[in-house]
Amino acid sequence: MEDYYDVLALRHRRADALLTANDIKQAYRRALLCHHPDKSVEHAQNTDDSSPSDAAYTVDQITAAFKILSDPAARADYDRKLSLHNQEAGSGHPSEETKYFSGLDIIDLDDLEYDETNATWWRGCRCGQQRGFIVTEDELEEDAQQGELVTGCRGCSLWLKILFQADDGAQELS
Repeated sequence: MEDYYDVLALRHRRADALLTANDIKQAYRRALLCHHPDKSVEHAQNTDDSSPSDAAYTVDQITAAFKILSDPAARADYDRKLSLHNQEAGSGHPSEETKYFSGLDIIDLDDLEYDETNATWWRGCRCGQQRGFIVTEDELEEDAQQGELVTGCRGCSLWLKILFQADDGAQELS
């Protein structure tokens, strides 16, 4: 899995809850300039900007990274997938993982409000987003075996771990 934080030279800010859309936009512009075939040599000579890796990224990779990281909902989903990927690959550093979930609250599914119209559970976030955390039935079914779901706020980089017990439907009342 490609690390979009590396693509935009933001690896050091992956866990930064204060990473703004403007920061991401500036990193996107720097990455385009740095990795553009006609501009990269000139840019390297005129700046002291040093990226942690000498990898050459394409404009498509840089644009994809910008699109995901600049959209709060897509970024939260991407962060979750990246974390799971790193855990499965065994490449995640424990200190980074602890720091990564610095804004993690743990609650029970019963603590969420249920919206019958949309068939979703929701909770407001401390960032001010009224429905920052939204959970669907499909998401719960995907994680039913673990009995927990980690979801990101749609307005910031805070996380919520939701604990629940799946009802297998085998129990019947007589």
